[in-house]
Amino acid sequence: MPGPPASVRIRAALPYGAVMATGLASEIAPMAHASPLRLPLLWMAVFIAVAIAIRGTIGRRRGRQDPPLTLTLRFGQFTIPIGLEVLASGLDRLGGPAALGGAAATTVVAWTLTAVLIARIARRLVQRRGRARVEGVWFLAPAALLADAIGVAGMIGWSPASTHGLLGWLAIASLGSGAIGYAAVLVLAAIALTRSNIANHSRSSWWIGAGCGGLGAAAAGRVRAVAPFAATAASQHAFGWAALGFWAVGTTALVPVLAGSLYFVARIRHLNGVLPWTPTFSTGVYALGAGSLARHIDVPVFSTVAAAAAIAMLLMWTLTVFGRLAAMATHQHGFRPDTC
Repeated sequence: MPGPPASVRIRAALPYGAVMATGLASEIAPMAHASPLRLPLLWMAVFIAVAIAIRGTIGRRRGRQDPPLTLTLRFGQFTIPIGLEVLASGLDRLGGPAALGGAAATTVVAWTLTAVLIARIARRLVQRRGRARVEGVWFLAPAALLADAIGVAGMIGWSPASTHGLLGWLAIASLGSGAIGYAAVLVLAAIALTRSNIANHSRSSWWIGAGCGGLGAAAAGRVRAVAPFAATAASQHAFGWAALGFWAVGTTALVPVLAGSLYFVARIRHLNGVLPWTPTFSTGVYALGAGSLARHIDVPVFSTVAAAAAIAMLLMWTLTVFGRLAAMATHQHGFRPDTC
């Protein structure tokens, strides 16, 4: 039986890649001294999310055949809860009954979908008995849990007091599960990369590994303020060290990712199609993690790194958007708008 098309093997379908990147661009715009862009980017992300959902519904009703749901493509589905949590964070900052209600509903859907996807992935892994090849998109699973931790923590600020304890423990559970998952995927990825060069894998997807560290730092910083035992000095130090550890691991992971990506570009002298969303989003959550550390640790370098990464992310978002619009306008061969 012939294998899947090359475009499917080297790229993972990321349904909400554009939502993640655009919503996060809204979130970090103030770090790049571009606060006026915050609301337009947020509403653009909401529009994209709704449009993708409608398009997917129409496609299923027409019986359109999508690529086979390989394990890699299933990991790509984690972009949906991550994208929803990014939207929930933006709506939470808007305030008002309608926005807060939308944030709560979006967080509930995202958290539930994360649990369902993890159960499906676990079953597939058991069926394959460890024979699945590790890809950078595997980091999307712990990233979804970390994003859920941020979403649940955000609900505590305006939810009834009677629910604060439950939500606080749920945020801690999501953070802890995300940390364990991140560590596990890092180990598997390190083993995989010792056996073959990063250039032989899906290049852009490995950025998610570095971005996941920044997302973990942001999650630890957010949960730190709302944990049921947050008032104790020991818990504050523990969450602070956890945030610093996440960010340090993400920074360390970024070095081989950059080296491998640059080697790939230099070797074949093209980007293999349109610009992917994953470097943009990963750079954004890396900035988000640095910004979280800057608020909790009085070290100027974190503020500098956060601002620089935020500016880089907005520039990457702009280039990616224009590149994808150009590809759509020219009907570039093999272009899929939902790929990494």
